Amino acid sequence: MLFLILSILCSVTVGVIFKLSRNYTISVIQIVTWNYLFALVLCFFAFSPDLNAIDLTAPWSIYITLGILMPSIFIFLAASIKHMGIVKTDAAQRLSLFIPLLAAWLIFNEDFNLLKIRPF
Repeated sequence: MLFLILSILCSVTVGVIFKLSRNYTISVIQIVTWNYLFALVLCFFAFSPDLNAIDLTAPWSIYITLGILMPSIFIFLAASIKHMGIVKTDAAQRLSLFIPLLAAWLIFNEDFNLLKIRPF
């Protein structure tokens, strides 16, 4: 439950940042690019990954696909906020949280109990 609340807070914050960026001459692509650059540097210093594990046997098709699709989501989010407004876009985001939960329950027969709901 804690992670769900944090996820909602972070996605609302992203929406507000994109909404505020319309008032200034800031490119959405620059915002997304700098975000991913800082996230990459922060993860490198925080987690100290073993870069020797990345070689030709790594799943490069997945890496490249995610490297294109994940930033694209933010660009589409900014376009949606620009054309539809932050309220409708945020409502659609909240509703999209239910799709994986319903899939877990209906398709994968996942049972929800207090151990999975509690944050600790």
